[in-house]
Amino acid sequence: MWSITYMSTEVAPFTRSQLYDLLTASRKKNARLGVTRLLLYKGGIFIQTIEGDAATTTDLYESIRYDSRHQDVTTVFSGEVEAAKFPDWTMGFRDLNLHTPELPSGYSGLLNEP
Repeated sequence: MWSITYMSTEVAPFTRSQLYDLLTASRKKNARLGVTRLLLYKGGIFIQTIEGDAATTTDLYESIRYDSRHQDVTTVFSGEVEAAKFPDWTMGFRDLNLHTPELPSGYSGLLNEP
């Protein structure tokens, strides 16, 4: 199992609708590719982890790196892991700007726990 975690900064502010559209499209693509992902967003900054087989995960990350909607893409971790941290998620998502978040499909309460 290969895992990549990165951070980036949005080029222009994302609306809530744009974030949810990104989430919906990503879930479909991830299910097709057999990868899992977690995306966190706050104040124009994204943090994301991608998990899957090495070739697919690396190829997906390379396409994400060159997406024009964000910049300053910084790899935090890239390497082999024993098992997926998010095996049941095609795309977990949390908008950390929201104090009482709307709960879109696929919401995870993971970050509500101490």
